Amino acid sequence: MTRKFLHVLATSLFMFFIPLFSQDFGVPGAIKWKTGDIGLPGGGCPALGVNMVYVTNDQYLYAIRSNGKIVWKFPLKSRTMCSPVLDTEHGTLYVGTQGGTFFAISTRGELKWTYQTNGAISSSPAYYNSTIYFGCADGYLYALNIDGTLKWKFQTLDAIISSPCVLEIAGPGSGVKTTILFGSNDGYLYALNDKGNLIWRFRTNGEVISSPAVSWIGDIFFGSTDQYFYHLDADGTLISKVKTRGAIVSSPVVAGEVVYFASEDRNLYAYAYCEGKILWKFKTGGPIASDPLLISADSKLNIIVLSKDGFMYVIDERGNLVWKKQIEKAPLDCPPTVDNNGIVYFVGNLAIYAVRSNSKGLYHSVWPKFRRDEQNRGSYSTWIGE
Repeated sequence: MTRKFLHVLATSLFMFFIPLFSQDFGVPGAIKWKTGDIGLPGGGCPALGVNMVYVTNDQYLYAIRSNGKIVWKFPLKSRTMCSPVLDTEHGTLYVGTQGGTFFAISTRGELKWTYQTNGAISSSPAYYNSTIYFGCADGYLYALNIDGTLKWKFQTLDAIISSPCVLEIAGPGSGVKTTILFGSNDGYLYALNDKGNLIWRFRTNGEVISSPAVSWIGDIFFGSTDQYFYHLDADGTLISKVKTRGAIVSSPVVAGEVVYFASEDRNLYAYAYCEGKILWKFKTGGPIASDPLLISADSKLNIIVLSKDGFMYVIDERGNLVWKKQIEKAPLDCPPTVDNNGIVYFVGNLAIYAVRSNSKGLYHSVWPKFRRDEQNRGSYSTWIGE
């Protein structure tokens, strides 16, 4: 081999395994690392393992160490827009693709099984009690066993982009009640039991792309393209709704008696759901399709939101700007997550990013991020006593 060839080979390997470091001065907003060109824009919220980041982009599922080194990437053979869920018990990642194939991949990057649907999968899966739930453009909500066999499927009247939420409520004398909540482009929010039977459905006047979040007592929150944000009780009865000036496609987060949600009217809202009133709204420089993230900053609540103006915003619980950082000169649509060191991970248009924040991890609340926890399981269990 020539010296020139060896130099090119070494450079190529270096670029693959070592991220492009930029502006990392250890201060909030500094980019700790970013990958190189990752293909077409789009992807989901990263799932976090032990010193590992699992993230989808374009036609691949990546496993990246927290220092930015790419350990492996798995070819999905079709573009993916949804977030992987990490099943730590079985060492498996679950993710769907626009080609309609749902994958189970080991944390070593090996294929376990696939399941073929009849439509694109943009709905991020939920994992609960050894069952995987996800929606599909063919109008079905699927429930799969961990071996890849079909448990049941439920048909709606249109495509399902919304990601399901699994809510388990236990109480004295009532046993355990498991409910799968999800929206459909047919305008309904659906509630099914764990056998796939309809419990109730709630009608909006738009598509329900937003994924539902819940409170500790089982109240349900979601938005619709009809520009309204909805608050229902666990039985599907409307408690309150609030009008914005744009479609709501992102998913809410919950802390205490306040739910935070974003609208394509460019605003992040803080909604006191027990009182049914807006506490404040914060306007960004572009529409917001990404999902808010709640972080703990010196034991206080801060909210991170990515906007289509290309900025990352950090806002305190009173609605004041803490800091902002321009990441790209293109829309940021994908939901972020954060590790216990305060590093925020998300997919941009040009790269996968790790950005320093002023936090020490997720804020301790019932639903602090898209898919709720670091593994993206999208499920919550609560006990309601007398």
